[in-house]
Amino acid sequence: MALSRLFIQHQFPRILVVGVRITHSDAANKDFFTKNKELNRPMSPHLTIYQPQLTWTMSIVHRMTGVFLTTEVSAISLTYLMCGQDFTSLVNILQGSVHPAIIGLNKFILAYTFSYHTFNGIRHLAWDTGRGFQLSTLYRSGYVVLVLSLLSALGLAFYKP
Repeated sequence: MALSRLFIQHQFPRILVVGVRITHSDAANKDFFTKNKELNRPMSPHLTIYQPQLTWTMSIVHRMTGVFLTTEVSAISLTYLMCGQDFTSLVNILQGSVHPAIIGLNKFILAYTFSYHTFNGIRHLAWDTGRGFQLSTLYRSGYVVLVLSLLSALGLAFYKP
């Protein structure tokens, strides 16, 4: 008697265990993979077979911006801690050694990721109340997040008091 059958009968003595044998047939697996290769099928459904949609694209980008912001804030904090100078001195060093266009681009990227993650997070909080799940509302709120993120990123990156 197989060990698994003994275990089942010991743990559940009132259940009648019928001897069912499950085996993996190498020939069946070979036929399966050969057939799928001949039909030019992918190993499993992947992003390449789906049409991009605003909803799942924004979900992926939300996760990516979260990782980017965490990495960016950690890098800036560690640089500040290990440098031994005050923050104003570090900014002055950067401004003197890096082209202003590159600084502006980096400020925009950081501001956009922050704005996008914030506005999309507010959108997710609204979903937690159970509202906004109609398809038209999902797309409308998605476009609002994109426009607000762009406008606020432009304002944060290029505003000079």
